[in-house]
Amino acid sequence: MSSKKSDKKSLARRTLEACRNQLFFENRFLEQALFRLQWEDDGAVSFGSEGMHLYYRSDYVLERYMQAPQQLMSDYLHTVIHCLYQHPFFVLQEQGAYWDLASDIAAECILEEIVAGKDSFLQETAEGKLRHSLSERIRAEVGAMSAQKIFVFLRRNMQSDREFIAFFGMGFDELGALFRRDEHRLWYARNDENDGEQENSGRAESGERDSESESRQSESDENDRETESRQSENDEGDKEIGSSQSKNDKSDKDTDDSQSESNEKNREAGSRTKRDRKELQRQQTQLQQMWRNVAEQVLLEAQSAARHSMGDLSGNMVTTLRKLTREQYDYATFLSKFASRLEERVQTDLDEFDYIFYTYGLRIDRRMPLIEPLEYKEKYLLREFVIAIDTSGSCEGELVERFLTKTYNILRQAESFTSRVNIHIIQCDAAVQEDVTIRSQEDLEQYISHLTLKGFGGTDFRPVFEHVERLLETGALQRIEGLLYFTDGYGVFPAKPTKYKTAFVFLGREEDVKVPAWAMKVYIDEEELS
Repeated sequence: MSSKKSDKKSLARRTLEACRNQLFFENRFLEQALFRLQWEDDGAVSFGSEGMHLYYRSDYVLERYMQAPQQLMSDYLHTVIHCLYQHPFFVLQEQGAYWDLASDIAAECILEEIVAGKDSFLQETAEGKLRHSLSERIRAEVGAMSAQKIFVFLRRNMQSDREFIAFFGMGFDELGALFRRDEHRLWYARNDENDGEQENSGRAESGERDSESESRQSESDENDRETESRQSENDEGDKEIGSSQSKNDKSDKDTDDSQSESNEKNREAGSRTKRDRKELQRQQTQLQQMWRNVAEQVLLEAQSAARHSMGDLSGNMVTTLRKLTREQYDYATFLSKFASRLEERVQTDLDEFDYIFYTYGLRIDRRMPLIEPLEYKEKYLLREFVIAIDTSGSCEGELVERFLTKTYNILRQAESFTSRVNIHIIQCDAAVQEDVTIRSQEDLEQYISHLTLKGFGGTDFRPVFEHVERLLETGALQRIEGLLYFTDGYGVFPAKPTKYKTAFVFLGREEDVKVPAWAMKVYIDEEELS
């Protein structure tokens, strides 16, 4: 019996090896991705990967291969595409079902592009034809078929089964079954571990809070004893005072030792939990970076194959890979530093406040903390800034409003606004259409609430920079921190570099946009403005 089981496992492994090798011979640019996963025979998972291993069940692999070898090859490639495009690392626990479906649809679109012209199996089956038809319907709505774009589309427009049926002709579950080839629960396992550790950490913190309560109770008891001691002093004299004080000191010492030991145990437990959580996060980051490096190598190989006419790759695969591998920026961090400068202000710096020394001083002297917090703080402050908005025909008013709202919320949360600011919001298409001066947070809130776009012509970036130069010459702007140009398309750039920081924020650009060397560029997706 065990021999048969061993033979079955060996046969399943050889079957997977044959499928992987066949995929490699037909798509050599995928070598780094196809050979990256470590195979693991697992009875609990039929087929799936968390980014490190390919888990499979021998019975499932053999049954799938007997139905049609192309089916198992497609399953293998589908799972590799998930890892290549880092789908397991962008999961959202609360909306995981939407992310699973969006990832499967995106993976199937890439799979179709890879096997196009080599194997017509996907298009010959009824399921393959239906998948292709539904994918094209989504492509007409979102453009480039990335999982992130599909996820946003589904989340915003498909809130009920009725809406899924109206658009796709089938419900959510039926649509998921049509595009599903592997299991995704492995994607969420690591997040579940992190949640469990955070819960343990919460229990440890609760223990510390309980210990603090006991400490406060001990101090209250001590105060009662001191009151009794003072009463005893009036009745019994100096000798009994000394005896009573000696007993209180011994009791205090025992209480402090017990409290210290309890706090030490809680600190050790909390420290171990934090170390474990950091280690899991470190491993996850390394795994994601590894697949990012693989994506960069695959992109180079795919571009080389396309140049030498060695493949018939669709532009969507190369475009989405290029977007995935380009440098990522956190818009909130970028904006808070770009739009302001670092200054010292007279303000208590609670970030530099050390509670350990503070409480230690109180425990020794009971009235005087050992160290006071700093009375000055370094902050990024906003004084003069320019926000330019591309109001050409391709820029939607809703997106502009969401961009300004996002920008305002970031600056407000970062406490960047000073008592007086000088922000110019300039609308421009091929010419400057409007320049509104903002002096306070209230002005910016009112501007956003009554926003009206003007222009809708061509795209030319130069008029904004010429207008800013005139503002500097007249003194309307004196010490500009920077200029942020929000656009969703191409335009004509100035020939000369500016004396101030300049950044172009491109919305929803899949392809790389060339900007002058003296300017910065930031890419943000539409979902980041939500």
